Amino acid sequence: MESIKWRYWMNLCRSLRYNQSTKGFSLIEMVVGIGISAVIVGVLAVTLAGSLKAVSNIRNRKEISLKGQVAVSQFLREFKMLGIGSSILTATASELEFTNRWGKTLDYTLSGGSFYRKENSGPNSVLCDSVVTAASCFAYWDSNRVALTSFPLSQSDRDNVWWVLLTLDLRYHGQTIRYVENVFPENRKFSIIE
Repeated sequence: MESIKWRYWMNLCRSLRYNQSTKGFSLIEMVVGIGISAVIVGVLAVTLAGSLKAVSNIRNRKEISLKGQVAVSQFLREFKMLGIGSSILTATASELEFTNRWGKTLDYTLSGGSFYRKENSGPNSVLCDSVVTAASCFAYWDSNRVALTSFPLSQSDRDNVWWVLLTLDLRYHGQTIRYVENVFPENRKFSIIE
């Protein structure tokens, strides 16, 4: 009977040892698991950081692009309402001052990395910043499609301006957004020359 008890205890101890070793894990297995988890978390963090940076860049580029669109559309809208007669007061590559048909004097200036608008000798308001002023400019043409380039334009040249080309370059983190718009004032009749 003692041998049966002895065998029973031996089998019980073996079964406990076997069950104990299969239910747990060793220190080495735990360290390897933590290492693999750290690598996975690191890869995910780098991927997520890159995605967040891309989203931020797109958001900032969209904001600058929107400011440029608003500035250009405001200039287009106001210059189309050019007054009758000698309404262009100043015309250079970086400045255009004119009087609209309601008698408001509007001055658009490209200077110091910004596109400014001034109304009736009031303070300058920034329409758009981040402007590459070396590449942005006003250009003028007469009714014969001849470029008027002797700046500042004389009074006779200013009276003969039939359309204006605005080039506005905006820079954001090395990328350039370019707006090029032709403006034809409504009071200047033009004909398409074939």
